[in-house]
Amino acid sequence: MRILAIVPARKGSKGVTQKNIHLLNGKPLIFWTLNECKEFDSTIDVVVSTDSQKIANISKDLGFPVDSLRPAEFSGDNVETLDVLQYETIKREKKVGFKYDYVLLLQPTSPLRKVHHIRECITLLDDEIDSVVSIKNVQGDHPFRMKRVCGSKLVNFIDQGFEDMRPRQKLPPVYIRNGAIYLTKSELIRSKISLVGENCSFYEMSQNDSINIDNLFDFYATESVMREYQL
Repeated sequence: MRILAIVPARKGSKGVTQKNIHLLNGKPLIFWTLNECKEFDSTIDVVVSTDSQKIANISKDLGFPVDSLRPAEFSGDNVETLDVLQYETIKREKKVGFKYDYVLLLQPTSPLRKVHHIRECITLLDDEIDSVVSIKNVQGDHPFRMKRVCGSKLVNFIDQGFEDMRPRQKLPPVYIRNGAIYLTKSELIRSKISLVGENCSFYEMSQNDSINIDNLFDFYATESVMREYQL
């Protein structure tokens, strides 16, 4: 089984300027993902997809040279991740001369995802599984507590006929994708069908490991977690 790990890291960002190389605990954000990739065995190839020469240079210094920068049509704010994955997968397969079995998406915005998480996801694969996606428990951000604004009124997002005031421990467990790991059959990516297949398994991660960086507050919060747990 051959896996292509793709680390997308464009230079643009709305929340934080050049987020992917913004310093986290003294290192560029992308460092924390690529540093884990160093632990992969020979069955996993790594491609850094970027439109930034600065990011390409950092990646090269970490042992992951970038063949060529991502074209402009795959670098804008409105470009979907699936488009980038398809582009990088097809380009890489032409270079190596064979087709990968799975594509592994590793976004730099999940810096506390470790190589053992990825390995455990890989063990979940079988012939009937199209994808494995990492998730976390929503805990207090439960859909039974969510609201919609209708005109001037606040209404329940899920209408149970009553206001659900139960503590979160008594609510039925609900999960959300945490963005750390997407592992999908390459044929779905190559054909640009979906990043998540119909037959999808899951891998639950802790709240700390699931931190996803979007803004400056997330950087500060992550550094705090890293100090507390000596990560």
